[in-house]
Amino acid sequence: MNSVIGVTLVHNSTNDIFNPSRGAYHSITLENAGILPRFISLISSNIDFFQYFKFYIPNRFYKDVSGRATDIVALNLEIGDIIEYGSGENIKPVDKLYKFFSGGGSSLRGWRAQKNGILDIKEDGGKFLVEGSMEYRWNTFSDASNFTKNIWIVGFWDFGNVWESDGYFRFSQIAMAVGLGLRYNTFVGPIRVDFGFRLFDPSANEDSRWLWDKPGEIFTPNKYAIHFGLGNAF
Repeated sequence: MNSVIGVTLVHNSTNDIFNPSRGAYHSITLENAGILPRFISLISSNIDFFQYFKFYIPNRFYKDVSGRATDIVALNLEIGDIIEYGSGENIKPVDKLYKFFSGGGSSLRGWRAQKNGILDIKEDGGKFLVEGSMEYRWNTFSDASNFTKNIWIVGFWDFGNVWESDGYFRFSQIAMAVGLGLRYNTFVGPIRVDFGFRLFDPSANEDSRWLWDKPGEIFTPNKYAIHFGLGNAF
C-alpha cells in the first residue's frame, strides 16, 4: 500500500513557455510517503509500505546575450534527495517509480535514457541526484524570410549523476557530456535532435574515462548517443 503526499512551489519569470530567451524558473517539490499506511498498520499489520521524505529542486536561467533573442545562454541545475526512515518488517525499500534517473534527452545526453548512474542496476534508479546543463542557443538564420529562420544550432555541456543515496556522493564521480544539437521552431515548440558524447564517464575503466583517452573509440556506441524530442531539453 502506497501513500504519497506532496506540495510543489513554483516561481517562473521566463518570457516564453516554449523557447525562453530571458528570465528564470525555480521550483521545489516536497513529498512524504507512508503516513496513511503507518496509521492503518496499527489496526492491521498485514500490509507492506515504504516511508520516505523527498525533495526535488530544479532551477533554470536564461540570458539573451544578443539583445534580439538570437543568441541565448541557458543554464539548468537540479538537486534531488530521497531519505528513507523507519524500521520494521512491513517497511519496504522505496519503489523505483519514485526514484531519480540519469541519462537521456533531458539529462546527460552522452548516455541513452536511464543508462547513467553510480548504481549496480542503473534502470532501477537512485535516491540522490545532482545534474546540470549549460547551452548556447544560436538562431542561425534569424534574418532570413523563409523557413530557415526557425533553425537553431545548440552547443551543450551536461554534468551530474545519480547515486544510491546522498552518503555515496563523490565529486570525482560527476559525469560529463558535450555535444551539438539542431532545433526547428514550430507552433508547439522546437523539434529537437541532439548528438552527445561522454566527455567524462566515471563508470568506465580508468584508461578510458575521458573522451580523448582512446580517440579511435569516440564513435563507438558506448561513447555517444543521439536523442530526438519535442521542446528544449530544459
